[in-house]
Amino acid sequence: MREFDPPISERETEELILIAHGTIDSWQKEAIDQAKSELIRRNVSYESQLEFLKQCEEEEKRFQETYKREMQLNETEGYSIWIKIAIFFQAPLLLSGRLSIGLTLSELKKENYSRKLKQRLFLLISGTLFWVLFIVAAVEIGKRDSERKIDKTDISEEEKRWIKPDSLRKSNAIQLDTGIQAK
Repeated sequence: MREFDPPISERETEELILIAHGTIDSWQKEAIDQAKSELIRRNVSYESQLEFLKQCEEEEKRFQETYKREMQLNETEGYSIWIKIAIFFQAPLLLSGRLSIGLTLSELKKENYSRKLKQRLFLLISGTLFWVLFIVAAVEIGKRDSERKIDKTDISEEEKRWIKPDSLRKSNAIQLDTGIQAK
């Protein structure tokens, strides 16, 4: 006789009933036979086994009904305004996996949160676009400011410090010959 871990003889009566009435897909034939023998040894009547199985079926049915109701409620549930704001502004961090707020997209889909899934997708995409545009705009503004600062700087004063007066006259003469006017 084959030994199972834990041994069939040490298992609870309820578990033995489930094994004895299980299918070969769920349990090995030898385990089913040992469970039936153990139930006989424990004097558990066939009627009490059927009664226990009926209770299990009713409990499973109640669980399925509750689960179905929960899934229907999940379908219309949405995010609060504060969570929406948090997702929007932290979108790049959420997409990169460096931060987590609530359920992931796959978990939302699995648990039938259709509205939350649509909201999260929209917030992640729009939040990421916001940050990309914000960074691009900040870089462009920075470039323009530095160009304005350079344009406002009196280059001739700067040149006077580094260039000798004789070389300025020569460069002005060269510029006049080429048609370029000096400032």
